[in-house]
Amino acid sequence: MYCILILHSAIYSNGLPDEYSFLTTFRMSGATLQKYWTIWQIQDSSGKEQVGVNLNGQVKSVEFSYKGVDGSLQTASFLHLPFLFDSQWHKLMISVEANSVTLFIDCIKVETLNIKPKGKISTDGFAVLGKLKNNPQISVPFEIQWMLIHCDPLRPQRE
Repeated sequence: MYCILILHSAIYSNGLPDEYSFLTTFRMSGATLQKYWTIWQIQDSSGKEQVGVNLNGQVKSVEFSYKGVDGSLQTASFLHLPFLFDSQWHKLMISVEANSVTLFIDCIKVETLNIKPKGKISTDGFAVLGKLKNNPQISVPFEIQWMLIHCDPLRPQRE
């Protein structure tokens, strides 16, 4: 799959709630396994990242990035996940709550990290899928079965 740009305000007309969940089933292969890339990101109208999920094949980690109250980009990193970086299908779920973020992979809870307060996400931009983290002009090939942003942060626990 290649990058898809979608008008963000059309999908999230009221913005993202303070608590929500991100769920997807996907597969990466080939060179994508070693890349540092964004599977999902919301940008404002100037292209500045508001929130996103990144996969870092170089260090085998998953990152949840979000705009802090002060407007700076904050990152919660889930480390040491070599089992995710293979050519198999994986279900990746992130529960975003007021003060924490929890990662589930293949329906198994990996870790919960405390996070700083989140800022309001702008609704005048775009949602982006499958781009290199450090060069968003380049798409990253991967396969996706489905992706869902759900207003219930506890949905991953029930999956």
